[in-house]
Amino acid sequence: MALPQSHAEKTVEKVEADQIEDIEYVKDGQGLMHLDDGAQRALTRKVLWKLDTRILPVLALLFLCSFLDRTNVGNAKILGLEKSIGINDHQYAVGLAIFFAFYIVSELPSNLVLKKVSPRIWLPCLTFAWGIVGMCLGFIQNYAGFLVVRAMLGVTEGGLLPGMVLYLSGMYTRGELALRIGLFYTTASLSGAFGGLLARGLSSIGAVGGVHAGWRWIMIVEGLLTAVVGASAYFLLPNNISTAKFLTEEEREFALYRLSRDYSFGITSGVTTEPERFRWSEVRRGVLDPSLWFSASAYFAILAGLYSFGLFLPTIIAGLGYTANEAQLWSVIPYAVAACITVVAAVLSDRLRLRGPVMLCTLPLAIIGYAVIANVKSNHVKFGMTFMMATGLYASVPPVLVWISNNSAGHYKRATATGLQLAIANCGGFVSAFTYKKSEKPQYHESHTTVLGLLVFAWFMVLFNVLYCHKVNKDKEAGKYDQYIASGDDRDPSFKLMLYQIWSRQFRRQPSGFTSSAPAMLHEVLLALSGHPSPLFPATASPGRSSDDFVDKDFPLLSSSEAALLATAGKLASLHRQIRDHANRILSQHPSTICRAVAASLLQTHLARFREKILDVERQILTKDTAIVGAYNIVPLSAVIGEFDGWSRRIEWYWNLACFIQPLDAHKSVPATGAAVINHLRSEMQTGFPDIETAATELSCVADKAWLKQVSAWLLYGLLPSHGADDFFVSVQESVEGPPSYALRRELLPKFVSQQTGNSLLFIGKSLHQVKQHTQGSLASHILHSNEDASLLDAHLQSLSSLSFPLIPAAFSTTISSIRSSLSQKVLQRLLPPNEIKLVLNTFRQILLLDRGEFAVFLISEAADRLDARRVEHGRYLQEPSGRDLRGVMMKEGEINESLSRTWKALTSLQTEDLEDDVLEYARDNMRLEIDTRRATSRPTTWDGTALDVAGLSSTSFNDLLFPVPTLLTMQICSPLDLFVSRADMDRYSALNAYLLSLRRAHMRLSNLWRESGSRRAVANPTRLSAEARQVAHTRGIAQRKVWATCSAAVFLLSETTAYFEGELITSSWDTFHSWATAQHHDPETLGRAHRSFLAALSYTILLTDAVYTRSLRDLLTHIDALVALFGRLQRLQQTSSLGVGGTDFLDEEETEVARELDRSRKRVDAALKDVVARLRQLDHERLGAARYLQVDAQDTGFEVWRGGGVDRLLMKLDFGRMSGGEEYIV
Repeated sequence: MALPQSHAEKTVEKVEADQIEDIEYVKDGQGLMHLDDGAQRALTRKVLWKLDTRILPVLALLFLCSFLDRTNVGNAKILGLEKSIGINDHQYAVGLAIFFAFYIVSELPSNLVLKKVSPRIWLPCLTFAWGIVGMCLGFIQNYAGFLVVRAMLGVTEGGLLPGMVLYLSGMYTRGELALRIGLFYTTASLSGAFGGLLARGLSSIGAVGGVHAGWRWIMIVEGLLTAVVGASAYFLLPNNISTAKFLTEEEREFALYRLSRDYSFGITSGVTTEPERFRWSEVRRGVLDPSLWFSASAYFAILAGLYSFGLFLPTIIAGLGYTANEAQLWSVIPYAVAACITVVAAVLSDRLRLRGPVMLCTLPLAIIGYAVIANVKSNHVKFGMTFMMATGLYASVPPVLVWISNNSAGHYKRATATGLQLAIANCGGFVSAFTYKKSEKPQYHESHTTVLGLLVFAWFMVLFNVLYCHKVNKDKEAGKYDQYIASGDDRDPSFKLMLYQIWSRQFRRQPSGFTSSAPAMLHEVLLALSGHPSPLFPATASPGRSSDDFVDKDFPLLSSSEAALLATAGKLASLHRQIRDHANRILSQHPSTICRAVAASLLQTHLARFREKILDVERQILTKDTAIVGAYNIVPLSAVIGEFDGWSRRIEWYWNLACFIQPLDAHKSVPATGAAVINHLRSEMQTGFPDIETAATELSCVADKAWLKQVSAWLLYGLLPSHGADDFFVSVQESVEGPPSYALRRELLPKFVSQQTGNSLLFIGKSLHQVKQHTQGSLASHILHSNEDASLLDAHLQSLSSLSFPLIPAAFSTTISSIRSSLSQKVLQRLLPPNEIKLVLNTFRQILLLDRGEFAVFLISEAADRLDARRVEHGRYLQEPSGRDLRGVMMKEGEINESLSRTWKALTSLQTEDLEDDVLEYARDNMRLEIDTRRATSRPTTWDGTALDVAGLSSTSFNDLLFPVPTLLTMQICSPLDLFVSRADMDRYSALNAYLLSLRRAHMRLSNLWRESGSRRAVANPTRLSAEARQVAHTRGIAQRKVWATCSAAVFLLSETTAYFEGELITSSWDTFHSWATAQHHDPETLGRAHRSFLAALSYTILLTDAVYTRSLRDLLTHIDALVALFGRLQRLQQTSSLGVGGTDFLDEEETEVARELDRSRKRVDAALKDVVARLRQLDHERLGAARYLQVDAQDTGFEVWRGGGVDRLLMKLDFGRMSGGEEYIV
């Protein structure tokens, strides 16, 4: 297949219509590693920091030494140089001029040699050489020696500055170079300051070792210092980016990529892997560049003023009336000011993407300074003008110095232009050498006027260069440079001259004058891959078909081998079109903003990369790249298709992702939620394919950002998203009677968000909503509008902004926890009324923890009466077996709460008329009995998943002993009290209440047996009974002794346990917590965490967390219920039968059966008693030392739980009971 020359006109139109921004990437050993903007900026900062700290200080030190050795002759002059070696002013000026002559001659050759020798060797060698030559200046004795040494100094110093500029252009991008050059010239200005101070100190050495003049020590010491610096630089400087050992492999690859992208596709930047060959045509292009001559002319005029300023500033200051030493010191100040302004100008030049316009603003400062100093006679005004002169001159150098380097592509062209620019500019040294004459002292009017004219000339040269660069850029946009497309240099239309921006991010225009002489197949393949219909591939092909279905079999002149090769391209083309169309449908129809963001990224980033690859293949064909174009300009179809080998799996994965987000058949399948897409992308990051992992990571970043944007509005303002609210994990339920309620929809939360973090998210947004409600109608409230809360909002926003993407679960959870804690401490604390907190806590203590004992007695009695009434209704006293008496009775929630209402009435009857019981009133209004159906709740929990995990309650339940159905005594917590009391806290309180009530109930039921005096005592006058009746009574008495003994032991154990739990453990724990809670006003988070710590420690202390103990205790209570029921039934049977006459056979048999069941039940109670006490003894051995109480950290709340509650005190009471009562079998 012959090489095509261009696209058809429609190709150009399609390419221009699909123009997008470049997608940045890093090339590694395996291919392309895509980075998002955040990772790219972070890596850029890391690379620049290392370059700035490893390379710039070394080069700045070299440049400092260069300026010291170049300008120290000015300091030597005022210290007697001319007199010591016998020269006059004219000879001194000739010595200065000859330096610049040889300096200029050496610049261009040095730059051409730099690439061959390598910067690491060449730059340090130059520095070492001029250091030795500079030392020789300290030993000259006559005019000839002065000329020779100055000439050699020019030869060795000439190559440094152009070499450093060329060296840095291979290290930094074009938009970063001005600041670095500005830093060099900062050191240059500092060299004037430092040189003045150094000269002042060295001049005072005097005659030492045969050196008699102080100025000679300046030359010797500064030259020696330069030689040492030059030798050290060899070990510190790398040759280029690829050999910089202080960069990691990834950082080197990224730095190379930045440089290559900075000079466009294929344009040489000096850092390519293949070395550029030297060509005289490149040198000729550099010499004939008009922009070079404009900038060089401007630089010439600037340097003329700069050198004359540096050489004669001490002379100017001395002419103001100062001594030589005073002039050295006063010369420091203008240089220091100029250093700061130079850095500012360089930063602005890089940040604003400007070169010429910055110089057009800085040069007038120097122009004004020279205009004033030339025409005034006031010494103070003259000294003040030196600041403007130094500022305008030094601040103009960085932009003009890097301008020509920015606008040159190709190493040798850039080396030529840079070297020639400096060579021309340094001719200003000739002017400076003869500018300031002694005859003009002290006004120097003519000298200042000369420099003024040069600076005005420089300003116009800069203006002309700006206009020329602007014209060239316009011509490139108009297509006048299309013949240089892919030329690999700065003539390429994509390479924009540095004026207003560094880089035009639009793709290159294709030349419109070419006509294709090749078959249309290649055009059609590229067009089809770009997403346009093509006769080569059927439009109805679907991804599920075989490869052959993607090629039109009826297409003429298509061989079987070509059809096989085109199958892959056809599949890619079909998938590209379908992904594009389906993603557009998602953007317009999908209800989730997260899904729409992922679809937009697919279109604008990932498919755009694919189109960029198509353009890259096209460029290779048009430029006859040997990687794809063979001999005789033949383009193998296999080579073209092979360029897309890495895309098949990726494009197919994009299509599967688009179908996952919104299935093709929308009527049969439900679109995916945002959470489902996030979970899917995170799972796809673990597939093992690097390209899929990279794509999934990038899309996961997009999805996480879209999700976090929704979450941020909820976290910062308590607002639900205005778009896509149905996809948000918080739902609102409006209420006519009160404020709306919010519920957490777990299915809409991504899996990386834990349950605790999700609850915290709901808590924060709900709390902000409550704050808004609290402030409505209150003009005096400034909760949301105070400066403190504004700063708090900024802090929360900063915390969210600091998160990296994809979101790391641990970091996200930590951030949400910190936001929640901060919100509680600084905002929500104002919402909690202390009186209501105290009232709620007292209600917990008196009712739920049974501090008000009559409540437990009345409630147990009412529950027993209700059960007795239900048994009577069903006639179950005698018909049902005792073991199923309770289980057979079904009760409704209304019946249960009727018993609770009777309990409140009974408690109210105990009150006096004059005193109001706030706790009782609050409990009656807010407490209720609920049947435990384990239904979900919408209330947010305030539990943070702290160290309290170890205090989880035992799975053994006690809530079905009071009533035959699982029943919980709970309390409704209204806003804003629910900020610190959660549903989980109420569940724990309900469990504690059921636990304590079950102990009280069992104790009461056993104690009530002693009221049955007829069963417990013998007949008053047994002689009146028949012998048979007496025998029966005696037999029954003996049989019931064991039952009474067991009941007595159980009553003793339950009474001591209840007294110990309620009288000591709960009281002590509660007193500790209550005193802390009421001592001062706490924020909801602190109070809630301390409250949870108290509940966890209390549960641990009263053994509700021990599974073995609670299981044994539950068995004991169950057996006691059965024992009491059987005892009562046996008693009723015995009362029915006549003791004197005897009963029927049926009653006798039933009595015998019940007696046997009672004895079995007694034995089970005995065994359960022993199990309970045995477990208590085991706990006494296990909970030693610190294990006696729960280890709960203060958690920044300042609350320490009561540390006590060992079971040893309970065992001591039981042991004492054994010794006094003889109940040995239970202990």
